[in-house]
Amino acid sequence: GYTKKFKIGRGIFGVILIVLGISWTNAAINSKPSDIEWIKYENQSIEQLLADDKPVFIDFYADWCAPCKQLDRETFTDKQVSEKAKSFNMVKVDCTTPDGSVKAFMDKYQVTGMPTLLFISKSGMELTDLREIGFVGPSDFLKSMDKTLAEE
Repeated sequence: GYTKKFKIGRGIFGVILIVLGISWTNAAINSKPSDIEWIKYENQSIEQLLADDKPVFIDFYADWCAPCKQLDRETFTDKQVSEKAKSFNMVKVDCTTPDGSVKAFMDKYQVTGMPTLLFISKSGMELTDLREIGFVGPSDFLKSMDKTLAEE
C-alpha cells in the first residue's frame, strides 16, 4: 500500500490545487482593472481631448463586445502598455447605447465595428494606418503607440 507520507503529501497537493483553482477563477472573474487613467468621452471636442500636448488613443467599445473585454483584460492591463499610456490621453467611448453626441463622434471617425481603436497625433490627425477593428495584443498595441509617439 501507499506510505503514510505519500498519503499526507497527496492530501496537501490536493488542497494546493483547490486553492490555486479558486484563486485562478477569482482572478478571471475579477480581472484586475487597468492602471490606465481613462478619460470617459462626454462630448469633448478633439481639441479638448488633445490637451496637455499629448497624442490621443480612442477606444470605441460596447458592453456586449467580447473582443473589447479581451482588450481590457489582456492589452490594457499589460505593464508596458499602461506605462506608455501615460504619454497619451487615453479615451474610452461607450457605444453600448450611444446617445446623439456619441453617434456624432462615431460618424466623425466612421466607426462601424467594436472595438474600433484610433490613434490621433498631437496635431489632431488620425493615423489611419494604425486604425484597428477588433482585438489587438499588447505587443502590436505597443508598436502602434510607438509609431504615434514618433509623429510630430
